[in-house]
Amino acid sequence: MALALAGCEAVYAPKPLGDEVVTLNPAEWQGTWLAPDMVITTTVLDGAAGRLQTAWIERGTAGATLEVVEGTIRSTGDWVFASTLDEPEAPADETTAPRYHWLRVEKGENHLTVWSPNVEQFKILVGDGRLPGRVTDDGVELGELTPEQLRMINDPASNLLNWADPAVFVRLIE
Repeated sequence: MALALAGCEAVYAPKPLGDEVVTLNPAEWQGTWLAPDMVITTTVLDGAAGRLQTAWIERGTAGATLEVVEGTIRSTGDWVFASTLDEPEAPADETTAPRYHWLRVEKGENHLTVWSPNVEQFKILVGDGRLPGRVTDDGVELGELTPEQLRMINDPASNLLNWADPAVFVRLIE
């Protein structure tokens, strides 16, 4: 989930992706995870509701800060997604619809593979009408997706996910 917040541009969904909540077993989902350029700690907040908290340290010019996000793990068929509510820097008004950062996730025994959206490819497909939504200053806001459009996102041939550059996290401790 940290990766969804790391870039300047993102692909947002109007609701968490996935039709069904994934029940999270803390023995499988909770722990400290290491990738080549990041360490995250996950805590299952509500396993039955698929609620997961992810924390990591950001280093900036003013020093290190702890970043914490909460999100949900949902699935459609064999596809698993992590989604977090976008918290814009400027306060939202009543007319601002919620939007969600999201990632495609594959959970192994002691590893977690995460694919982020390919923002440039989404811009092309939203721009030519093959996907619902609009291109914005900070990326792409998707509209409601049909099952066929969700299949397109999960098809490596569509290039809508960064399939060639996943983040692979290995669990160090529970």
